[in-house]
Amino acid sequence: MDSTLAITKKRIEYIDLLKCFAIFCVLWYHSIGGLNDAGGDVNSDRYFLADPLHLFFVSFHMPLFFMISGFFFSSSLSFKEVLRKRFTYLIIPHITWSLLISLANWGMTFLSWKMMFYKPFSVRSQLQALIMPNPSTDLWFFKDLFLTHLIVFISCKCFKKRYAAFIASMLFVLLVDAFGIVGKVQRFMMPIFWTGILLKTYYPLICKHLNKLLILSGISFVICLYFFDYTYIIYLVDFPTLINFQQSFAEGKLVFDFTHIGIQGFRLLTGLAGSIFFFALFQRCWRKNAITSFLSRCGQLTVGIYGIQSILLQRIMANILDFSNGNKWLYWLVITPGAAVFAFFACVLIVRLIQRNTRLTFVLFGSSLVERGVVRSDDKEARTVEALVLAARRTEARVAEARAAEALALEALAAAARVVEVRAAEARTAAARVAETRVAETQALEARTAAARVAKAYALEAHALEAQALEARTAEARALEALAAEALAAEDRATKETLLLKQSS
Repeated sequence: MDSTLAITKKRIEYIDLLKCFAIFCVLWYHSIGGLNDAGGDVNSDRYFLADPLHLFFVSFHMPLFFMISGFFFSSSLSFKEVLRKRFTYLIIPHITWSLLISLANWGMTFLSWKMMFYKPFSVRSQLQALIMPNPSTDLWFFKDLFLTHLIVFISCKCFKKRYAAFIASMLFVLLVDAFGIVGKVQRFMMPIFWTGILLKTYYPLICKHLNKLLILSGISFVICLYFFDYTYIIYLVDFPTLINFQQSFAEGKLVFDFTHIGIQGFRLLTGLAGSIFFFALFQRCWRKNAITSFLSRCGQLTVGIYGIQSILLQRIMANILDFSNGNKWLYWLVITPGAAVFAFFACVLIVRLIQRNTRLTFVLFGSSLVERGVVRSDDKEARTVEALVLAARRTEARVAEARAAEALALEALAAAARVVEVRAAEARTAAARVAETRVAETQALEARTAAARVAKAYALEAHALEAQALEARTAEARALEALAAEALAAEDRATKETLLLKQSS
């Protein structure tokens, strides 16, 4: 899938595949703890909480679901619409499956089957499990995701700035423990839910630096896993409110409680690193083919798989199958993943069978088959719904075609813009060459002018030298003439003197 994917109402297949991977991790780690009688014995080398594979799965798989839910969070709906949709999608399946699990627990108690961490059936315990969100009870994910979504939505409606909504929601869950119903899980999962919101908000930036994010989160996740201990998991270590209000009222001053805050921070870092790593990994490696498309469709059934496996895998298979005495490596790497694969496809098959009935689908999975586009009935209402769905699909197809045409037009405009840019660059290059030629011509003209000036100066200097030489020759000639005249005068005088001498003698 193109990394520049636009987030629309159309399903993002690599995220459906990521959900499929996450629910399979849930099945695998439930297999590790359920198919082994020694799973709850701390002194046994088969104690599954200390199992490396269990630590790997439990460190990120439920935070990953919360981050994906945050990725699809929207505050644009009204409170009534959000309450209706979230209640329908999460609370109705939670109530239905809680009743079915209660019935299964009653049957297990009647048959004297093992229940591992589950208490024997009692009306009070089942009512507590139904109302009180506790990660050690069944189906806690439904309740806590609903509450987390509701708290974040109310915060976003009260504060327009996302950072203010984040601070408000975090302060609420860090300081308030509303009768044990809100706060216990949210103190861990709320930042991860907000991380999903940030991933959606800055999705183009994430896609641009996807490889860096993948490497950084992967390295962080591996380092955290190296130091991760089973005593850190959310099922064993609670994170209380930061202020103990009961003790504060008693003592008349604020009493802070930082119990397990270091473990909470490390657990949060591990969950964030693992969730972001697999989010980036699946986006980076996604390739559409028959297998990934099938698994992506299975990833849309996680609500049904999560509910069915709580009975099929955690109760029925956990009592029918027992591999306590086998080789632990064979148990970890062959038996439990095989059981998880079997449970996965069995749950998918059961979901598909249940989807033939609209009412059962609504009660068990929190949505109607009409929303999933799989209604096949002969009654008039169903046919009308099918017609509406088909019309909606045609409209979506036309919108998609219009968007494709728009994309082609944008590409054409971009190509034209690129051609214009190329031509502009060529024009700029030609202009630069002309300018360089003109500069060269100007420099040559200046050079010729300077040479002419030098030549003229040399000529003037030569004329001056010639004039000087002429004057010198003239002066020399005059001097010679003067000397000649003097010589002639002297010769005349000598002649006269000679004549005088001859006459006197």
